[in-house]
Amino acid sequence: VSNPVTALVPGVSIAKTSTAGTLAAGSTFTYTVTATSNGNTPAHGAMVFDALPSGVESWSWTCAATGGAVCPVANGTAALNETIANFPVGGQVVYTITAKLAITASGTVANTATVTPPGVGVCNGACAASVSNLVAANNPNPVPTLSQYALALLMLMVVAMGAGVVRQRR
Repeated sequence: VSNPVTALVPGVSIAKTSTAGTLAAGSTFTYTVTATSNGNTPAHGAMVFDALPSGVESWSWTCAATGGAVCPVANGTAALNETIANFPVGGQVVYTITAKLAITASGTVANTATVTPPGVGVCNGACAASVSNLVAANNPNPVPTLSQYALALLMLMVVAMGAGVVRQRR
């Protein structure tokens, strides 16, 4: 009778979502990053990373954990760079990120979050998750301006009207 030996290997995966649709320059939107321990042994020491993407001027995040996992830090305002010390099988760590787009943002805002398994761990699913959002450019109402010729013509009209008023008073 043989008893097969199953290797104990920590496994992790990551998922990322964002506010749906086109974002307006200068607006606030939300990312959700979910890291999961899904191997056959805990993934203590897994690392989650997510940098501020180009076009985002600031963000803040909060962390919530389930399944026995523990958030390394409850909240922050810098890029995610967290090591999950307590990450049992079936545990999840969910980061909710509130991001503010720069008023000058345009094109597409693309962002990728990653999870790195500890030691000899593996990715059971994605170890990187990306999202992209189109950005509607900020189009403020233009301020009307006049060319130098239009300004000269306007000046002549004001002078002519002033001269007409002076003649009528005489």
